[in-house]
Amino acid sequence: DYNLLAEAADATTLDDHFEMGLTAILRGFQHSAD
Repeated sequence: DYNLLAEAADATTLDDHFEMGLTAILRGFQHSAD
């Protein structure tokens, strides 16, 4: 039995994770600078 989260993670590429993480970091920096 494969859970939905594990299935979604398998469907992504490393680039997907990198871009999402980088966007979150940059938004956090922008928020703290405001």
